[in-house]
Amino acid sequence: MDIQQLEQLTISNIQKLVQINTVRDEEHKEVGKPFGPGIYNGLQAFADIASSIGMDTFIDPDGYYAYSEIGPKDQPMIGILAHIDTVGLGDASQWTQASALSGEIVDDKIIGRGSLDDKGPLVINLMAIKGLIDSGYQFKHRVRMIVGGAEETTWEGINKYKQEQEFPIIGYAPDAEFPLINGEQGIVQFSIKGLGSDHIKVTTNNSINAVCDFVEANVNGETISFEGKAAHAMEAHKGDNAINKLVLSSKIDDNSLVPFIKDHLLAVHGQDLFSDISNETMMVNIGNIFIDQETSMIQIDIRLPLNVDGDTFINNFKELVKNYNLEAEVIKYQPQLYVNEDSPLVKLLLDVYNTKMNTNTKPLQTGGGTYARAFDNFVAFGLVFSEFGMIDKMHQANECLEIKFIKPALEIYMKAIQGIDNLELK
Repeated sequence: MDIQQLEQLTISNIQKLVQINTVRDEEHKEVGKPFGPGIYNGLQAFADIASSIGMDTFIDPDGYYAYSEIGPKDQPMIGILAHIDTVGLGDASQWTQASALSGEIVDDKIIGRGSLDDKGPLVINLMAIKGLIDSGYQFKHRVRMIVGGAEETTWEGINKYKQEQEFPIIGYAPDAEFPLINGEQGIVQFSIKGLGSDHIKVTTNNSINAVCDFVEANVNGETISFEGKAAHAMEAHKGDNAINKLVLSSKIDDNSLVPFIKDHLLAVHGQDLFSDISNETMMVNIGNIFIDQETSMIQIDIRLPLNVDGDTFINNFKELVKNYNLEAEVIKYQPQLYVNEDSPLVKLLLDVYNTKMNTNTKPLQTGGGTYARAFDNFVAFGLVFSEFGMIDKMHQANECLEIKFIKPALEIYMKAIQGIDNLELK
């Protein structure tokens, strides 16, 4: 199969995966499908594609993860880490080019949730492996693609994998930007609870790691609403948070959460949180707000600079919240990731990218969180070609993958996998 045929097969398989709704569904979870039937169906679809290209596959009987593997069973393992779940579909009216689950091709773009995060990169890496297989390449080590089912939420998928399965010793997560990400900020997500209200009712159903683009509240029998602009929480400054607008409207001023929000959470770079750690890389995002008669709660996502100790930050934050008679609970905490620029892995992947794209770029740091931080000696490696103006609508309406970038991505990943396979691994 030549590269053009491989590209067409890649497109078709991405479309198939995008058409499966893999948003976490707590309402319909069951034994063997802990994140709902959609994510399970997504894991099964991944396994089917992997089996079709000659890889051995395994689906966790409890439904938390799956993996596919090729190469000598007695050799060390190279890992490629991806996820099948997506953030919520969002407001359907905001999907102006095609529906979130269509997988349609519009203006040479595959439209749909997951096309860029992370179904598109997942499929491209599978097809890169197929390209190597078809070329007659003989793998020296095992290459295992590990796919989790709850990356956008709790990481239960990859965490269960780590409890039960062998660890890869080197590899990457195709879930960020090229040339590569060797530094990832810490991520802390909190729920903050206060007293309820007998005259305010508001419920959002947004992903914590996304800027809320719409909120509707009922205050004293009056319905009010605010619109914003969605963005990934790691780039909260690029969005416009509708929850912040609700708070600033003074319509819910008597709620117990409001003083804390106004004092500490509205400044996106943390200027009002702890001034000694505030900088342009820090991000503060209110993802959800819930208020009823019984309780009030917000869910927030904070991206910590690389030089901030996460445990200290968490303790200080909890003490700060207590001053407002509120309670803070950690939903998720992921410490920072950093892999030295001089490591063989970073040098190899940089060279592969720079050679293919005729660039001379350096590693990047990000506020995003990928599976790369799940294991030692891993980095995030693509798929976003930021240098070349690739449309990046992760976690936003009209998420898409531009078809023109599929062929160079296939070639980069084929070279990368082959390059890592030729390293001296122990």
